[in-house]
Amino acid sequence: MKIEKQELVKSPLSKESLKLAQSLYSTYIQSDKESLMSIPCSKLYHLFGLSDTPFSSSKLLEIFDDLNEPIMVHDFVYKGKKYPDIVLTFCEYKKVYKEGMKYLLIQLNEMYLEAMKNYMLHPFLEIKH
Repeated sequence: MKIEKQELVKSPLSKESLKLAQSLYSTYIQSDKESLMSIPCSKLYHLFGLSDTPFSSSKLLEIFDDLNEPIMVHDFVYKGKKYPDIVLTFCEYKKVYKEGMKYLLIQLNEMYLEAMKNYMLHPFLEIKH
């Protein structure tokens, strides 16, 4: 079956969102493709040159929201199952507190990564097999 590339991202991602996507994807690859990750907020703040303030927390959520702009994929096949139309986001995340520190619990969407690798006309990450 021939896969038709699609224009999935309607507007370009911000530089910060691309940086976040690259960082999360790199962590995913380094952890042997473990899609669930717990990252200290301080590391994410540092990635963007921010300190731990309410503004930084809001800014980080803005970056995640931009990255998580939903995409609609037509005729998507994943692990042998066909989806005529499916809406996907890059990841899910929530703030958690562990041992007195703030973390983001992040679940990358492997269906999104598959869509980017095989269906996206202009992928913003180089997805490895």
